[in-house]
Amino acid sequence: MEDEKRKQLRFECCLPAEFLKLEGEYKVVDRVTVRDFTGDGLKLVVNFNASSNIIPGSKAKLRLYCPEKNISCSLQGEIAWSKCSDNRMELGLKIKKMDKELKSELLNWIFPKWIERNQKRKKH
Repeated sequence: MEDEKRKQLRFECCLPAEFLKLEGEYKVVDRVTVRDFTGDGLKLVVNFNASSNIIPGSKAKLRLYCPEKNISCSLQGEIAWSKCSDNRMELGLKIKKMDKELKSELLNWIFPKWIERNQKRKKH
């Protein structure tokens, strides 16, 4: 079993995002989805064939969208890990720079939805 390295709770979500910059290349991935979010990182799911060259240690700049809250924000980070799964690649991004107020607002919006989803799972 893999040891959990996170220091904060991980909240499952499904938020659209896009790479603005990745090691000097722009718009290298068309579709990016944030699948979970913590205070210091997030998990991205990207199209496999477009992202096969993304490696740990790569610097990245993303634009994250939360359509329900009418929020979009940029963040900078570093790819911490990557793995292939089915026809996609999953990436862990350690957040290096993000507006604290927007991060807090996103986490406060994601958290109740995460609680509700987990309660529904326990009932089934």
